[in-house]
Amino acid sequence: MPVAPTKIERRKLVATFDEAERAAARNERGVTAHVVLVKADDRTSLPRTAKDKFLDPPKGEGIGPDRDEPFPLADTVIHSWVHYMEAFGEIPTELSEYAKLVKELTAA
Repeated sequence: MPVAPTKIERRKLVATFDEAERAAARNERGVTAHVVLVKADDRTSLPRTAKDKFLDPPKGEGIGPDRDEPFPLADTVIHSWVHYMEAFGEIPTELSEYAKLVKELTAA
């Protein structure tokens, strides 16, 4: 699940994971969900803060029965590169982060 490293996105993720868990209960193919940070700008503290909150959520902001378990967070981060923004309506030519993400998730 792509999630920007902002507080509003993190808050919406709890409800999204609730739905994913309901779908997983009917899933017979072994499909899993992972959180992927997107639109990350390493010049700010937002990606680091979001990662910390996903891996060590405050009570009630995580997953699991007590909503205190960590989210399954991908190691790969998709940054907010200018070439992604400029490629609106086209296929970007630089996709190395996405290739890394696909490798990571297929190995999981």
